[in-house]
Amino acid sequence: MEQAERYFRLSLEFSADMGQTRETLGTLYDLAKVWAAQGKQVEAVELLAVVWRHPLSHLPLFLRTESTLIKEAAERLRTSLEAALEPQSYQAVWARAQCSSSIRWWWGCCGR
Repeated sequence: MEQAERYFRLSLEFSADMGQTRETLGTLYDLAKVWAAQGKQVEAVELLAVVWRHPLSHLPLFLRTESTLIKEAAERLRTSLEAALEPQSYQAVWARAQCSSSIRWWWGCCGR
């Protein structure tokens, strides 16, 4: 899993540097899945808020076999994480993430 995280971060650097917002959103979603699998549910929820609120989240996931919209995929993962966390904990994390959910914010504080 650590190697997967490293590759997703590298992909984020490339897609962000090249202005590929849709690919950046897809990679953030993938990274959230990795974090959820690692037991980092809170961090995954914070990252999903960035993806979920982005104006381009209505686009399909880029270069995926399924034709799922980014927002739909993020919502499914968010729902499973909500069920895995204590209700108060989830609500606090989701509310906090809604206040600062932009790619630039996430990339500046957590990405690099």
